[in-house]
Amino acid sequence: MSEDIVGFRVQGLGLMGQEGATKKCGNCHKLLLLLLFATKPKTTELYVNCEPCRLKDAAQKRKKRAADKSTRNAALEADVTPTTLPCERCGPQPFAAFGLHPTTGKPLTRCKPCNVKNIVGAAAYHQTEAGKAANKRAKTSDKGKAATKRYQTSDKGKAANKRAKTSEKGKERKKRGSDRHMDRRRASTAMRMDNAIRCLANNLISGRSMTSPTFLERTSFASEQEFFDVLEATFAHGMDFKNHGAVWEVEHKIPREAYDFDDPEDVKRCWSAKNVHVMTPAANMEKSWQLLDEYIAAAGVANFPKAWNDQVPDDVFKAAHNAKMMAWKMLADEEAAGERPSGSDDDDDDAAMSEHPPGSEDEDAAWALATSGERLVHHSGFGPWADSD
Repeated sequence: MSEDIVGFRVQGLGLMGQEGATKKCGNCHKLLLLLLFATKPKTTELYVNCEPCRLKDAAQKRKKRAADKSTRNAALEADVTPTTLPCERCGPQPFAAFGLHPTTGKPLTRCKPCNVKNIVGAAAYHQTEAGKAANKRAKTSDKGKAATKRYQTSDKGKAANKRAKTSEKGKERKKRGSDRHMDRRRASTAMRMDNAIRCLANNLISGRSMTSPTFLERTSFASEQEFFDVLEATFAHGMDFKNHGAVWEVEHKIPREAYDFDDPEDVKRCWSAKNVHVMTPAANMEKSWQLLDEYIAAAGVANFPKAWNDQVPDDVFKAAHNAKMMAWKMLADEEAAGERPSGSDDDDDDAAMSEHPPGSEDEDAAWALATSGERLVHHSGFGPWADSD
């Protein structure tokens, strides 16, 4: 094999599979086996330098960047304005060539021309399918969720959220969401039943109603006092009927989403003494729609949704339930963020729910079950417009 093989484009693994095939390293100039050269991730071309040289060069560049950054920060902290600063892309540039960070007031790590190129390139990449997929993965990762939460709770995030809500576009988006919510409520007897029972319960707790025959008729409670006693028995320290909503909420051990609110018997099972208790808003949000063994056992078989046939759901069923709820939440988040028109129809919902990222075989099986024609989530009124517990 000739030593002039440098830069040769390898098609697949054909050449690499040839026993004894060699290539000259562009750095150490040694003739080495192709197995010592890594392949570029976006092409089938081998790197010019062998892997040991490439890693050594990368380590040296990292050390140089770290040293430049230390020198730069030391000068800035000493209130000394340097004449030049190193741009991480094009090298030393005049101090005036760097923009300032809006929060810290320190110069950026790239000069203005390089920063503009980076912004333009990033914007173009985010419009591609690969960029959209990467952005979606980043947002749904633990790190991405944590970053989003930090921003939303910061002063800047709160101000941006307030501006978005009060803008004309924000008001129009809210109106579209409200209109769709009302349309769904009108079309769903289950959703109207769920909302009516929760309103009746809230009226009793707040004292706006002293009695409610309708609440007793639709639930398993024999009297209003029994309902109060069940709630009070699960109060934690500091909870009372005066701080309902702020300190505690009514929660269902087996979530409402698991029941069919078009079936009066299922409604009674959901709103039964053993399935109702109280939780703090934070704990309620954390539990959400999950089917947790400890709560399922506490509710008892007699209060299981009828569709469970007195059987404790297995892991596959729980994963499928969770997958479908996550799919609904994804649609709700996209709609709330304006990434998905609120007027889209159910065919759009089904299509969006079928876009599941590849995972383990169990996750894929769960997603297939969740998006199948079976009424896994039996509450026909629930969706991204409903509260979860």
